[in-house]
Amino acid sequence: MNNNYAAEMIKKMKASIAHQAETNAEQIRNVAKEDADRIKTRQLYQARMKIKEENKLRKKQIRAQKSVQLSIANGQQRMKVLKIRDEAVNSAMEKAAEQLKEYVKKPEYADLLYKLCLQGILSLNENSVEIAVTAADAQIFNSKKNDIASGYKERTQKDVQITLSSYVLPDEAIGGCVVIAKEGKIQLSNTLMDRLSLSCKDLYPKIREIFFNK
Repeated sequence: MNNNYAAEMIKKMKASIAHQAETNAEQIRNVAKEDADRIKTRQLYQARMKIKEENKLRKKQIRAQKSVQLSIANGQQRMKVLKIRDEAVNSAMEKAAEQLKEYVKKPEYADLLYKLCLQGILSLNENSVEIAVTAADAQIFNSKKNDIASGYKERTQKDVQITLSSYVLPDEAIGGCVVIAKEGKIQLSNTLMDRLSLSCKDLYPKIREIFFNK
């Protein structure tokens, strides 16, 4: 083997090694690029998913916040309506109470007191009762006591002993009576103020229907 041939072989070997090295380097670069692309793609996907989840959570929080705000607003509105309702009922009661205070001064009130006393006694159905009235109504009651007993007997065919109670109803009762039996163990209030309060309570469903459509 001459020197020229040997040199040529060495040259070819170097070229082959250089080519192989370049090929390997290219493959490594391609693999690295693919890995980098995959990592980048994964990172982009993860970033997008994170943004999507954050947006989803943010929207959920906004909906929850709006729901709370709406609930608070509805509650406040409801409280306003309830306040208006109570004011309307209280105003109606005050006006009616003033009218009743004037009514008890009229002669025809005596018949109403008679009916209220008789109604209370019939409800208790006891053979002995006391009737409590206001100081202003004591004289009217005494004038109607026998009529009340007669009215009771007419309806029940039973006698009843009726006496005026030593307990005097406060002026706030306006009028009417409290029927007492069994030494105070049984009491039935039939005062004008209590009757008025019951009547006004009946207004609540109507007012509720007006404001809440229920």
